[in-house]
Amino acid sequence: MRHAVCSPLVATCLAAGLVLACKASEPKPAPAGETPRTATPAPAPVAASQDRAYINVEGVGVFVIDAEGWRLHYPSSDRIHQMADIEGKLHLLSSSGVHRLEEDGAPTTVVRLDEDAGFTPWRMAGNHTNDLWVLDLGDQIGHWTGTWEVTPVPAAWGEGPMGTDIAVDEHGAPWIVWNQIQRMVDGEWTTMDVPVNHMPSPPELVARAAQRTMMLLAKCDAESCELVRYSGDQQTHYSLPLEECSELAWLSVSPNAKLAAVGSWCGLVRLTLDAPHGAPQRLMRKTSNWTGVAPRSVAIDDSGRIWVGTAEGLTIIDADNRITELPIARLHDMSGPSVDILVQGEGPPLPKLGHERRGGISGSFFVEGPVHDIEVEICSAFPGPNYEPGSPRSLCDGVEPSWSATTDEAGRFEISDLPLAAYTIAAQIGDRWTEAVPAATNMRADTVTDLGELIVHRTSASR
Repeated sequence: MRHAVCSPLVATCLAAGLVLACKASEPKPAPAGETPRTATPAPAPVAASQDRAYINVEGVGVFVIDAEGWRLHYPSSDRIHQMADIEGKLHLLSSSGVHRLEEDGAPTTVVRLDEDAGFTPWRMAGNHTNDLWVLDLGDQIGHWTGTWEVTPVPAAWGEGPMGTDIAVDEHGAPWIVWNQIQRMVDGEWTTMDVPVNHMPSPPELVARAAQRTMMLLAKCDAESCELVRYSGDQQTHYSLPLEECSELAWLSVSPNAKLAAVGSWCGLVRLTLDAPHGAPQRLMRKTSNWTGVAPRSVAIDDSGRIWVGTAEGLTIIDADNRITELPIARLHDMSGPSVDILVQGEGPPLPKLGHERRGGISGSFFVEGPVHDIEVEICSAFPGPNYEPGSPRSLCDGVEPSWSATTDEAGRFEISDLPLAAYTIAAQIGDRWTEAVPAATNMRADTVTDLGELIVHRTSASR
């Protein structure tokens, strides 16, 4: 997941003329007497499978979906940067190191990293547990072969954007996105002759070593994104018709390397890699019966199903483009956005949904003191389809559903009886709205999550 999100209860966010900072406080019980919601019938599952799907939920941990259903597999409040399937085992990269999970979710630490040693892990790749490469947020590369070795990025790569991705091919050679595409050949780094750009989306790499395939999302512009498939000595180029949706695009490849999906904030493109030009299918969230919630993560399985993580839960789009929504409020223990998804093989049957869980959100706004009569809106879009920075429209404008409230004399607001989701808050002072305040990403059922003081500092733009 490349999209950084503020902590759910401690956030400092710049806005058009406003800066808001959130100070956490404890949740309180919701008003008693709410009527339990009745679950609607679950969607028909696909055929039973031994394959699994793993969902990394921010601030909660890793969930698993398999033939037994949906459950929390590995609880963790630490940020998990990446999941990888290495030698049939789920490996997790976090700030504390690389951890391998057993079938029952029990962790084994493969590489322990000292957070004070100056190495901040970001991306991981490898074909074997004892041959792992880790890219950090600075200018270092870590390599684990039973011992841990850290080397600086070669000076020849030049200064510029940090390394954004790493993958390992069938020969065990790492590829790194650093300005250009850097590849290790016979123990030496070499720069590949392939055009890339880093705006509006940085390049991404996905390796399927068993299928001798490396995929590169090379560059995006206002009209399309360019994808390159390396298979042995052959290269295949694809042009993806994302048009205005090229910003913040990211890549997923099916485990059998026959399909690919590229996701962006406003939709998806599915590719059949052996078909002419990839036979791209555009699936735009504004016109394809989606809830309107932008993707946070994307994966595609061998059956062609695309798994989309959003601020409201999971959206699964099958090979016939039928859409199934699995909302946070009806998935047990889930209470945050899905920031990473890993699916094995053809993926598992979809889980049955439970009763809808609900809670509330409250907080207090301050501008050099309490601010009363501020209009507050809450929605799960980030931002809404009609919002433009600097405009008088709320970022929730055009988003359904959304909720609103007005602050009282103490600057306090409360909105109760909300389906659990990862909500964004917008507030209006005068004729100006905040752009986005990520908050309440880990709501609790039957409680009101109190965000504490939302301190608004006026700037010259809002005076």
